[in-house]
Amino acid sequence: MKHLFLFLFIITIFFACKKSNQASLNNSKWQTYFKYETFTFYAEKELVLNKDKTCYELGETDTTYGEWSSSDEEIKINLDNKTIIRAMIISKDSLSGYRLNEAGVSGEWLAKRK
Repeated sequence: MKHLFLFLFIITIFFACKKSNQASLNNSKWQTYFKYETFTFYAEKELVLNKDKTCYELGETDTTYGEWSSSDEEIKINLDNKTIIRAMIISKDSLSGYRLNEAGVSGEWLAKRK
């Protein structure tokens, strides 16, 4: 499964549109999926990126606030609970990268525009 994910990720990068996506991230909502090293499933949360570079992540039982920045190729998110998310901007509708929690546990992170 891990090899399939890597293969699909690489294929997506090769066929991704290379135009600037930075402006399109402002005031956007995303459905995110992440799988830490010890998970056997993908957890889901909603991510909202505000125009003022603040953000919040909504889970079933919690809401976490933070800040984000981006370039034409990547997005960086730092949440108040010391979670760090780094991802490539694959297209205006998809992001792919990793998530690192405060305990130093990392995992795959994907997002699809809502």
